[in-house]
Parts: sequence; structure tokens; C-alpha cells
Amino acid sequence: MPQVSKVTGISDEAAASLDQQIACHLALGWPHLELRSISGLPIGRLPANDLEAAVDKLLVNSIAVPVLASQIGNWGRQIEGDFEEDIKELNILLEIADRLGTRMIRIMSYPNRNLSERLWRKAAVERIARLTHIAGRRDIVLLHENCAGWAGQSAEHSLDMLRTVDSEYLKLLFDLGNGLSYGYGSLDFLQAVWEDVAHVHLKDAIQTAEGVRYQELGKGDAEAIECIDFILSKGYEGWFSIEPHLSLIPHLNVTDADQERKQGTYLKFAQRAEQIICDRQGQAHAIF
Repeated sequence: MPQVSKVTGISDEAAASLDQQIACHLALGWPHLELRSISGLPIGRLPANDLEAAVDKLLVNSIAVPVLASQIGNWGRQIEGDFEEDIKELNILLEIADRLGTRMIRIMSYPNRNLSERLWRKAAVERIARLTHIAGRRDIVLLHENCAGWAGQSAEHSLDMLRTVDSEYLKLLFDLGNGLSYGYGSLDFLQAVWEDVAHVHLKDAIQTAEGVRYQELGKGDAEAIECIDFILSKGYEGWFSIEPHLSLIPHLNVTDADQERKQGTYLKFAQRAEQIICDRQGQAHAIF
């Protein structure tokens, strides 16, 4: 299969242990991964010695880590929560990023519970501005995902956040499969924010009576292929990172206990995603 060097994946969806995450990616011919958790723990919550050992292992195996996926502002960090927890996590991830040569960290923008829309916006944007300032001092870009939180509600919210913070160290991560969960068309959202997109997640889904159900890439209703075509038509040179949610769904605390099946599901999704990108890239005459 032709290799597409800009496709990687959130490796904890393949396996819990870092050894297995690395092995799975190397089996795909991918000497790189997007790092989110190890042995079920988000990287920002790993004991210091375990975290240091993990970084050493990635370096020894020459594994590049283009993005660190944080918990900052996600579904478990509501706007009324302790902001110092996010600052602490960011500082830990900045140290990891420095050692690994990582330039981007994924964040979200805080789900709401009791605040008015005006106060929610004010608090969320103020927090993101402060986090961006801290990251910028280390030359690290924060990537806001179109997911949980104030700015993930619509393209207009995302653009409002970017205009208000006004920093080269705050960009967007666009996930193709999130639109169904948040009630917008993925392609419309993508086209509106495209100039600020610096990273892309690949997933797909359908809407059912029981809620969103994730699918193989291109087999859902999330406009995934249309979004990929649009991205490639723009000459995108960033990373595509698979996040299948077929064997691991962190926000629902769902995981497949059968490691062999879990890894097989990830490998199948990865190979399909890589082939789709390669095929669509050829049709768009886009060159990485």
C-alpha cells in the first residue's frame, strides 16, 4: 500500500500500554503517534517517574509525537472547575513537548453547567487566553478542537474565540466526526474556519435513536469524505490523525477488553484511512 507520511493516530485507541501503542504504529509503518493516555491514565496525570520513562521510551524508539492530547477544557473539566488544574496539566505537557520536540497541544473550551451564555463565553475565552499566553512563551501552539466547550458549539463561536484571543499560538483542530454530536454540518463548519485549521482528526459516525454510533471512515453520515476532499483541495500539509472511537470512547468510558480485537480494529481503520487519503490525494492532485 502506498505510504502517506502525514497520517498518524491517537495511539491509545490501539492499546493501553505504550509498548503496544508503539508496536502497533510501527507495524503500520508509522514512526509517529498522537499521545493521549498510557495504561488508561491521561499523560498529564501519570506519576512523574512513569512519565519520564515513557518519554525516554519514545525517544529511544525514535517515535515522533506531533500532538499531545490534553484534558484541558474537555468534557470532564467544566467552566466552574478549578482552573489551576488546567495550568498544572499544561505546564507538565509543555515539559514533555520540549523533550519530544512536539509543537502542538490539543485543548477544548469547558462545558457549562450554571453560567449564562455571556458569562460562559467570558470565562472560557479568558481561560484560553491565559493558557495560550503560557504556551506561547514556550513556542507551543494550542489546538482547540470542535468538541466540548463554549467555542466548540459552532464555527462562529470558534472564530469569535480566535479573534478575541488574537494569538499565533492558538489554532484549530478539526474533527470530521464531531458534527453529528454537536448538531452542525461538518463541511459547513470546516469551510468557515478553514484558514485557522492546523490539525485534523479522522472519524466517522451515524446518528441513531440511541445517539451517535461511530463507523469506519467513509461509511457514516458525517461528511467525512467531502471534508477530506475539501482539505486536500486546499493543499493541506498538516497531519491527519485517526481517532476511530470503535474500541475506545474516552468520554463514555467505553473500551474493548479484548486487546487483540482492539488492535485489529485500529489497524483496519488506519489502513482504510491511509488508503482513502492516498486515493483522494491523487484525485485532488495534492502533494504532501
